[in-house]
Amino acid sequence: MASKPSFILLLLLLFIFLHNMLLSQNKRIVKSIGIDGNDLISKKQILDLINTKVNNEFDQTIWSKDRAQLLESGFFKSAILPDPNSRLKNVRLYITVVEKKFDKTVRSIKINGLKNIKEEHILALLNTEVGKKFDNKVYDKDIQRLYKQRFSVDIKSNVKETITGVYIELEVAEDRDWYDNYKVQVKGGTAGSLKKHLKEQIFSNADNFYLDDGEISTIKKRIQEFYKDKSYYFAQVKTAIILERGLKKIVFIVDKGPKLKMGGLEYIGNKQFSQKNLIKYAGIGVKPYGKYWLKTKFDQSLFVEDPVKLVQFYNKHGYVDAKVKVEPFEYNTSKDKVFITFNIYEGPRYIISKINFKGNELFTDEDLLSTLKNFPGSPYYPRNIYLKDSEAITKLYGNEGRLFTLVYPDIKIDPDRHLVEITYEIKEKGKIKVGRIHIRGNDITRENVFLRQLELFPGDDYDAFKFNQSKRNLQRLPFISKDPRKFKFEMIPSGEDTGDLIVEIEEADSGNVQFGAAFNEIDSAVGTVSISESNFNWMSILGKGHFKGGGQTLAISAAAGVESQRFSISFHNPKIFDRQFSFGMSSYLRQREFSEYDEGRLGGEFRFGKQLMGDLWGNFQFRLERIEIDDVDEDAPQVIINEEGEYLVSALTFRLKYDKRNNFSFPTSGYFISLSETIGESIFFGEKDFTQTKFEFKGYLPVYYNVNQETKMRYPFFFATRFEIAANFPYDGGIVPLSDRFFTGGPTSVRGFEANQLGPRGESKGFNDKGEEIKGDVFPGNFRVVGNLEFNIPLVDQTIYLALFIDSGYVWENAQDFDFEDLRLSAGVTIRVRIPQLSNQPISLNYAFPLIDDKDDDIEKFSFNFVTPF
Repeated sequence: MASKPSFILLLLLLFIFLHNMLLSQNKRIVKSIGIDGNDLISKKQILDLINTKVNNEFDQTIWSKDRAQLLESGFFKSAILPDPNSRLKNVRLYITVVEKKFDKTVRSIKINGLKNIKEEHILALLNTEVGKKFDNKVYDKDIQRLYKQRFSVDIKSNVKETITGVYIELEVAEDRDWYDNYKVQVKGGTAGSLKKHLKEQIFSNADNFYLDDGEISTIKKRIQEFYKDKSYYFAQVKTAIILERGLKKIVFIVDKGPKLKMGGLEYIGNKQFSQKNLIKYAGIGVKPYGKYWLKTKFDQSLFVEDPVKLVQFYNKHGYVDAKVKVEPFEYNTSKDKVFITFNIYEGPRYIISKINFKGNELFTDEDLLSTLKNFPGSPYYPRNIYLKDSEAITKLYGNEGRLFTLVYPDIKIDPDRHLVEITYEIKEKGKIKVGRIHIRGNDITRENVFLRQLELFPGDDYDAFKFNQSKRNLQRLPFISKDPRKFKFEMIPSGEDTGDLIVEIEEADSGNVQFGAAFNEIDSAVGTVSISESNFNWMSILGKGHFKGGGQTLAISAAAGVESQRFSISFHNPKIFDRQFSFGMSSYLRQREFSEYDEGRLGGEFRFGKQLMGDLWGNFQFRLERIEIDDVDEDAPQVIINEEGEYLVSALTFRLKYDKRNNFSFPTSGYFISLSETIGESIFFGEKDFTQTKFEFKGYLPVYYNVNQETKMRYPFFFATRFEIAANFPYDGGIVPLSDRFFTGGPTSVRGFEANQLGPRGESKGFNDKGEEIKGDVFPGNFRVVGNLEFNIPLVDQTIYLALFIDSGYVWENAQDFDFEDLRLSAGVTIRVRIPQLSNQPISLNYAFPLIDDKDDDIEKFSFNFVTPF
């Protein structure tokens, strides 16, 4: 009896299992629902409208009703829901719809979450408006514009597109306070400068702005920094909110506090150097605290860099353990004076006791020792050992072609006796040859343009002089960047006895189109237009290659002004077919009005050059031009009256030039020497027989450099000098044409005197009503001497330079008339502003005063020359 219920239960479970198995065989699951034909209504929106769902059991009755529900939604003209294949267990359904045309008109814009801001103000910021067509791109920009107003950190947007129109709802969190304006109050002073600072730096738009607590705190700190720069180190700033004429304003209330002054500066712990010596030699300042107190402005930042300078000063003298600490500032009770203390720990002085060399076979110990800056008995300064002296030994081997010789200084310090023994371990390498040459970065310029600047070629023995010469040749190219970070020129090992030459450059802008206006003391007002390309490719004229990248120069310029007109076109190829020959040609038209006559010149010239050796070039030039002298004053000097009319001038010029300048457009080191002889001959179609001899020297000597720590560009303080002597000589009864004679005076020669007004004069023109003699006019002479000396100081990198100068010069009618007592002398100051956008054309402002002059000279203390774009 006990087993009968168990048997019945077992039969019941078996029945349930078989029943469920039969049901499961008939159960069909929806695996996917595909949508087609929808454009405006998303797939998710359509699936939300039907009751058949993915992963649920398929029900034919529900599926049939889904079609009715789609049509009842009002979104669709028709909906096709085909029945699935009844044989498949996994059901895949498809819906094809045809949408009705929606109305894209904005019907309403609702804004939620506003507290203080009026809804009208928000709506005024939107280009999306009720009654207009909705545009997604315009609406996206509207949301971005709202974020820029900074009144809400989070903006939620809900756009509902229906058949009847578009309904927009914005949810904002007004978490910043709105202000109509701001005010500034300064206790015990005026707020004018602070208002200007706030307007320029913080509140660019003084009306309608939002601020949170963090932003208000930042503004208060910036106000404190503003007064800190004016030595008010304890300025306090509070804020208040006021209503003024219905406007909500935030008020910044400033208590400047006392103005801080230096009360004292003290050095403690300095036993080996007095405070006076530390100030003098460590670069701290001329007076104990004059550096920190300039025009009543206390500069705390200097106390960060000066301890470093003091440590470096001690290190250079062998005190390598020296430490310098600026003690916390102390103030008097009224906090208007600060007392500063430099606490110095000098430590022991270390002396070099012995210098050894190991591994050197090519050079003796004496040879190596003579190249060093430090000797036994010198203070031990690690920087000198690891950099200067090790590099000096490496350079000595490099000069012998053993470029990759390695030098390792081994330092042994005796801490008890404070002595240092240095052993230079040298791993000599053999002479190397140049392997491959890699030019990198020349995206436009042809590789041969750079290769022809090199003095070293594959297979050559390495030569340090040729290496440096090649580097300088490349750096002088006008179409590469002058930033040292973008120029690399180095040898790297490539084999046991070879090294590859790596040239990495960045190309700079080489073309220039310039429209401008100019004024100077010689030409008066002039309008200019010029087109130049310093990296021109003449082969492009034949349809071969790009018009850039050949390394040639093409320039076209025109100028028209009150007293002169000029037009010219010129071409110059510095290396014909990559050989050591140059070629150039130009043509020009020039018209000029002088005070006594007018001059017109139409001509052209051809130039050929040959690199003789290194920087020495020989040049040959042929010039042919037509000269017209007219409108000559009746009382002009006789030499000018004799030249009235038209004539041809043909001339051959032979010139030697030696150019060691570091840069052609803005040299700061090196020198330039030129000697030329010109022969004007009637046998070359000309009508004038004369010769002209000219010598010119330009020298540049840097004495100190300002270094931009970010770009590593060096801007030198440098001397610049120029000396020129030129003489004309007629022969065979010829006459030197006016066009080849000389003027001087003015901003380009002897400043302090009127342009072209230093020279011989014509006969007296009689006397005026007061009985004063009317001096004769100046006319161009045949012998000129000019000398200039400048000291140039960089004010703003290489853009603005200040120069102190001395000028001297004069022009005589003939060489035999030369007299030292005729020389004029002037001194003064000039400011040059170089404009990169105008090919570094300088604006020159000169102020000069004569030191030696004559009563008849025309003095001009202020002169200038500038070019500015329209």
